[in-house]
Amino acid sequence: MGGSSDQRERTRPILAVLAVVAVAAVVAAVVASRAGTRHDRGAGTITEWVAVLDVGSTFADLAPGAGAIAPVAGVNALIDRWACYTGFPAGAPRARGDWLLGVADTDRGVVDDIVTRLGRPVLTEALVQQGCPAPVDTTPTSIRS
Repeated sequence: MGGSSDQRERTRPILAVLAVVAVAAVVAAVVASRAGTRHDRGAGTITEWVAVLDVGSTFADLAPGAGAIAPVAGVNALIDRWACYTGFPAGAPRARGDWLLGVADTDRGVVDDIVTRLGRPVLTEALVQQGCPAPVDTTPTSIRS
């Protein structure tokens, strides 16, 4: 019987790594799919309702939370920088970190429904404009004739 206990002890780290990879995959899928659900209102600006659920210093701080809300929020889950948004009220908890975890949609009812199903407190909610430009591609290129 001692052999099966040893085997379980060896597989625990492997299971932990697999769990982290699974959460990272869910978060990446949610973040990648968000681009298709936002509505543009002018060049480079997206207007949507955002309910902020958590704040962190880095994207990585919020990734576990995104993994936790993804099964309910789906493509409406987001992790982004406060600096990318205008329109949050003055009391928004920006001082707690540069990144926010939230739920977003152009329809406030969708956001409120998701928040209700999550059963989590909202730190702030507002109709905001998201306007961070896409990162500049700095990939070196060569042209041959």
